[in-house]
Amino acid sequence: MKRLFFTWMAIALLAGCSEGEMPEPSHVTQRPGTGTFNPTTLFTDLSCTKLQDGVTKEQIIENAQEPYRTMALQMLEGTYNTEFRIMDVEALPDPELDAALNKTSTYGLMDNPTGISVTLGDTLRVFVSGLSSTAATFKIQTLSTQTTGGYGLGPDGITLANGENVIPIPRLAGDEGKGLCYVRYYYNSATKPSNIKINVFGGQVNGYFDPIRKQHDDSDWTRIVNAAVNPYFDICGEYSAATMPLDWVKSKTKGRGVDLTKAYDAVVYLEWKFMGLLDPPLGFGGYHRTRGYFHQEVMNEGVGAYAAGNHTAFPGDYMASPDGIVGSDVWVFGHEHGHVNQTRPGFRWDGLGEVTNNLTAMFLRTHVKELLPFSTNTALNTNLQNVGDDGYLNTYERAFNWFFGRDRPGVTPTPHYRNDNNAHLFHKLVPFWQLYLYLDNVLGKTGTHGVSFYEDIYEHYRKDDPNADKRSDGEHQLYFVELVCDKAKLNLADFFEKTGFLQAYRDDKSGFNVTQAMVEATLKKIQEYPLPDYPQPFEYITDGNAYIFKEKLALGTGSPAEVNKNGKFTVIPAGWTNAVAFEVRADGPDGDIKCVYTADNNNVIEQKFDNGFRLNPSDGLHLYAVGQDGERKEVQVTIQTTTRN
Repeated sequence: MKRLFFTWMAIALLAGCSEGEMPEPSHVTQRPGTGTFNPTTLFTDLSCTKLQDGVTKEQIIENAQEPYRTMALQMLEGTYNTEFRIMDVEALPDPELDAALNKTSTYGLMDNPTGISVTLGDTLRVFVSGLSSTAATFKIQTLSTQTTGGYGLGPDGITLANGENVIPIPRLAGDEGKGLCYVRYYYNSATKPSNIKINVFGGQVNGYFDPIRKQHDDSDWTRIVNAAVNPYFDICGEYSAATMPLDWVKSKTKGRGVDLTKAYDAVVYLEWKFMGLLDPPLGFGGYHRTRGYFHQEVMNEGVGAYAAGNHTAFPGDYMASPDGIVGSDVWVFGHEHGHVNQTRPGFRWDGLGEVTNNLTAMFLRTHVKELLPFSTNTALNTNLQNVGDDGYLNTYERAFNWFFGRDRPGVTPTPHYRNDNNAHLFHKLVPFWQLYLYLDNVLGKTGTHGVSFYEDIYEHYRKDDPNADKRSDGEHQLYFVELVCDKAKLNLADFFEKTGFLQAYRDDKSGFNVTQAMVEATLKKIQEYPLPDYPQPFEYITDGNAYIFKEKLALGTGSPAEVNKNGKFTVIPAGWTNAVAFEVRADGPDGDIKCVYTADNNNVIEQKFDNGFRLNPSDGLHLYAVGQDGERKEVQVTIQTTTRN
């Protein structure tokens, strides 16, 4: 399987739930070329994929029995559908192998759609050659099955043998009594088996779209989709495969089959890129050798998108829109596939189940336009930068106040683990993404392969972390601190203290525990590294102000502010260029932080100063503009004496 994403350029120019197994046919008859007719008298092998040279119509009619006669005559006349009925199937590693090597969840099992649709009462003949000791199975899937039969996404299937396999379809629930067929050929041995040849006779051709192996382009998309007969349709790319309703692809894809397939590939590819999976020192190249599989969720009414073993499911018709996948809906695809890629257990300790998957989703969202120009996302179009929260301008501002501002419990920074519930998942994400912004964008520590500092973090967890299963969740958190400092060769204790990683905390319900002794041991380890040459308060770094840190822009003085008698701003500070944040502190520049306002893009707007906090100078509170070098300049705040309209 080719693994170069940019082969697309040439082509263009031309949350988990349980699942059951759908009922399989009650029996399969295998006839490996025995009986009164030997198929190799007409065909080159038992798969019956090609006629012997010189075979004539008379020979076929005189000697062949059905279904060999019909196949041979159609092949001779050039009317047999070789595009989809005949397959050369490559053996791929069992997804469990790469999941174990990469310490992730398992990728898909739908790498080889046949493009054949079956209906209740059909009988298929599946002809096979080339099988040795590695089994191949034939899988029939109905996504809309509403019974205990489930999706049929699991590993079970109909075991194939060389020769003729007769497969009756005596019962088939869901999808209007129709199912789609797939070949599964996966190995667990050290040696890769040879390819096998398969010929599927019977059923109806539904087709599938594959710009890589079949070199399909958008004209093929229109041809294939318009001829499809099943309620569902498959696409298969370089790194991804997807199944969705036929009416969706007709109405939403709008003829852009190549873009649709590229969009799914981009989800998989960019998350690999962030994780250093494109060229790590694992013998096979590192990435998963089976495809990420995406499909429509229809069985569980009211259930949203989720990730589970071997697949991710999505309920909306945005699945069929190329612009949606890498545009407004890119987050949901990155989030769910990010679950598949979470590194276990080292980078998925308790409390991070819905956090570190968003780290890869952030990279996808902020870089997808570089790969696919038709995306509407930009580096500033992130969930942290643009999503307001509880009156705060964005999630950054909310997180600052949660960790060390107005919402923290007491005077110390909030423990990173505290309040492990969905209301705080993005707050926990903020410091992970800030490490990327600071170490990559500001300091240029872009990892072994020049993409992301996190490459080396993930790679360490994959191949150099033999004791991961022995650590507790609290130990995992502190190990991450030590690992980041080691890879960066910097003592980043100040940042990790402010963002709660180095705060002692105990949760008896979950068993999460970080003691002060554990914190002291970690501090001792990271103190061997030097502080940054140019220390910066990068606990305030955001997508919008990272350039201020990188270019070391000086803080400029602006105008005063005004509050009314209740402490609400009536005149906000203006002209404070290159401020990375505004702090409200008690009793002076070294006093306790009471509230933080986000500042970025030199664009201070009123909403940033109306997050619910009330500043009363008579209470000893002061407002400071913060520069990228830690300089703090006081903003004069007066109390309104004249009511303003």
